[in-house]
Amino acid sequence: MQTRKPVVAGQFYPGSRQSCVAEIEDCLAQHPPGQDLPQTIVGGIVPHAGWTFSGALAAIVFSAVKQQHEKVDTFVIFGAAHSYFGDVPAVYQTGSWTTPLGDVVIDEDLAEAVLSTCTSQAVSDSGAHSSEHSIEVQVPFIQYLFPDAEILPILVPPSEQAISLGEAVGGIISPAGKKIVCIGSTDLTHYGPRYGYTPMGTGAEALQW
Repeated sequence: MQTRKPVVAGQFYPGSRQSCVAEIEDCLAQHPPGQDLPQTIVGGIVPHAGWTFSGALAAIVFSAVKQQHEKVDTFVIFGAAHSYFGDVPAVYQTGSWTTPLGDVVIDEDLAEAVLSTCTSQAVSDSGAHSSEHSIEVQVPFIQYLFPDAEILPILVPPSEQAISLGEAVGGIISPAGKKIVCIGSTDLTHYGPRYGYTPMGTGAEALQW
């Protein structure tokens, strides 16, 4: 069975179990989810910088899911691609992922369903995930709050297939008979001179935009 080893533990988030748990608990304590939650949470968007910068916001999302769902069978995690340059979203199909909190199993049945249904919108490519951080930094939060959950990591490049894949996955998981939550790991717009993207300038108008 293939196992993906962590590549940004000790960099984007702590490298030991004890330190991971301590930082997750600190993130969860910073901003408890409010009471004005959707009646049914089926997904969420989380950022994927280092936990120092994005952990508290990610914790709000996962804590909100926990507040509504004591148990989740599978998290489908759509991750932004930084080092994968394929045109088609890449599914990590079999095995498990390891973090400082231990192993989390891939939902292989769901992976097979996605790949067999979305033949032109997704490919099986575990190698595409080997150096990517966008999904990895979310996994310890899932392991801490939902220790029995499985995951389905899908790396998504900016392509036309991304939208149709999301729609197709939604159609697959609705009748699946499992409690499945979709997570989008994205930093949304990278705005500012550092990123070479300032269509609204850098002042108050840009902030409002």
